[in-house]
Amino acid sequence: MPARLVTQWFSIPTSVWLTMGLLAAEGRADGVNAASPAAATVCDAAIAEDEETKRTYPSLPGALRKLPEWMKTDAPFDVVRFFPEIPPEENAAPLYLEALYEFAPGDMRPCMAPDERNKRERALLARENLTLKIMREGAEPIMRQGLVNGYAGAFAKLAEAQKRKRCAFDAGLGLDAMLHHAQASRAVLRLLDWRVEFKLAAGQIGSALDDVNMALRLARDLRPRGPLICQLVSVALDAVIAQALIGRVLAVPGLTSADCDRLLELLARHDREGVDSACEGFRVEYLSLRDLLHRLKWKEKLGDLVGSPSSSNGTVLARDFDKVTDDKRLEIAARVDELLESMTAEEFAAANKSLNLYFGPLVDSQPLVLHKAEEWFRTQEPDDQGETLFDLLKRHRFPAIPQALEAFRRDRTRMGAVRCLVALRRWQIEHGPVPPADLLTACKAAGLQSVPIDAYSAKGDSLRFTIQGQEPVVYSVGKDGADDGARLDWNWGQAKGDFIFRLPPVP
Repeated sequence: MPARLVTQWFSIPTSVWLTMGLLAAEGRADGVNAASPAAATVCDAAIAEDEETKRTYPSLPGALRKLPEWMKTDAPFDVVRFFPEIPPEENAAPLYLEALYEFAPGDMRPCMAPDERNKRERALLARENLTLKIMREGAEPIMRQGLVNGYAGAFAKLAEAQKRKRCAFDAGLGLDAMLHHAQASRAVLRLLDWRVEFKLAAGQIGSALDDVNMALRLARDLRPRGPLICQLVSVALDAVIAQALIGRVLAVPGLTSADCDRLLELLARHDREGVDSACEGFRVEYLSLRDLLHRLKWKEKLGDLVGSPSSSNGTVLARDFDKVTDDKRLEIAARVDELLESMTAEEFAAANKSLNLYFGPLVDSQPLVLHKAEEWFRTQEPDDQGETLFDLLKRHRFPAIPQALEAFRRDRTRMGAVRCLVALRRWQIEHGPVPPADLLTACKAAGLQSVPIDAYSAKGDSLRFTIQGQEPVVYSVGKDGADDGARLDWNWGQAKGDFIFRLPPVP
């Protein structure tokens, strides 16, 4: 994935994320092996046209419906097992696409049949525009609540999708796929945040927890077979759920121990049933790069895929290279075109081998051991003098991997800390304002076997605990690895200090 996409998603604050749209991302592959470069291009185009002819709705445009034979072998993980066939009646994804169209018709319109858009889109767009206007300008709670109530049918469709236990979106792997379902998911979280607010104000804690469950399920259903951008959206959803939705629940005066127990079970299920974002995302990125090398080998015109038919392949690739001046970009594009003109089948095979070696430690385990992945990446510093195609891709296309690893580390730490906060709130309900002797005491009283791990600890230590005044505080040592006793805040990784988590005040 282009580094700029990972970097932008990695740095989005929750408050901003709730009000903005998602960036487009890459995906798509239905290339097949062929007897000659020309035959491969013609064959790929014919398959793409045939797939669009057979397309059923709702669906993502450019979806990968059948794994090409050449992609099934010579990979650092079992690709066939990674793409299990899910019977349509068991897959939540098509129902999700229908539901998401209700929430974000502008984003989701390419996923819907033209006749459906003609029937429904005008009214849905009008509602979406009103929602965005109210969010930008603000409105009285009664007006916001009326607007949320107008989405009752959309939420019912989402609940119907989540009755299906399995979910995998048929996205693409190449340059021309758009991940509309990830882009639209922000609208659901925005409205769920409002709905939880209103339900808690009405004393409907159980129903509010149903909405927290819906949000958590949406976050983890974005992960299976999703590229890094989908994984980072899932991470962003986790952050919104933890800070906004669960934060509201923990601040409600009428919360009971049973409510906390249910919330802890929802969080445990989220951890238990969600695939690991890091490993899943890197596997899809690896396959996307395999697809890219295959297309380049058979001299397919990438410009045709991205709507720029006059652009050379080097120009298309260089557009996504991060931290490169325009002049340098032109130089790199020319060099890529020069390399592609003369590359042999053996040189493409060597590039595939280098790709396997590079991504091997990033894709071989669920869950991915983040500190080992970071150590591996540090040993793979790009060779500034290397001039092979893989050298250029490594130098200019992979630099965002550390930011992605950091996002996953932050997510693991945050979700563990939220479980600790729920345990502490339960302790307060049961024991009053006197804090527990330590965090383990509160966690065990809440049914947890141990204190969740601090993903920033080099030794795998548990999250830490302190009392400031009468306030219990949970914290991680943060990026610098130093225990500052929660006296220094890391400012989201911008300063030395700890990653700090506090209970919201109860009115």
